Amino acid sequence: MKQKMRILITIYAMLFLPGCVSWHSGVRPIEPPGRKPPATAPIVDSLKPTLTWEPSDLEKSTGVEGLLYQLVIFKPEGGFSLKTIIAYEKKDISGTSHALETALEPNTRYYWRIRPIYKKDGQEITGDWNGFSYIYLTPFMSGWAFGSPYFFNTPEK
Repeated sequence: MKQKMRILITIYAMLFLPGCVSWHSGVRPIEPPGRKPPATAPIVDSLKPTLTWEPSDLEKSTGVEGLLYQLVIFKPEGGFSLKTIIAYEKKDISGTSHALETALEPNTRYYWRIRPIYKKDGQEITGDWNGFSYIYLTPFMSGWAFGSPYFFNTPEK
């Protein structure tokens, strides 16, 4: 009986309560904005964009020293492969923005993540990569993603 009731509630929710719930984890991007699918990817203004993010909550924590950030930008290898190609990586960024030092390829979708690196009680700690998660329900489809990277497109030239 309980199983049938759960199924009926799920069907009712999918048909009459469609919606989307999303949330961020880790450091939140500012520029390019952290859009989530199915939104179109923002197009950055150059092949060496400046990425900005909000400060980590760790900046307010007691006992945290030497807060730095690590940035990674990557793209899918292509085809149906799940492999990625690291296009740019920078460690030990002080502050909440970074202008890329090397150019990215034009007209390409890139994914990016940022994470804090800091010292607490004399030990170096590497935080979790940022990302977003979402769950959506509609009468005809549903989907979810957990810990997905943020993304942007580069201009044509």
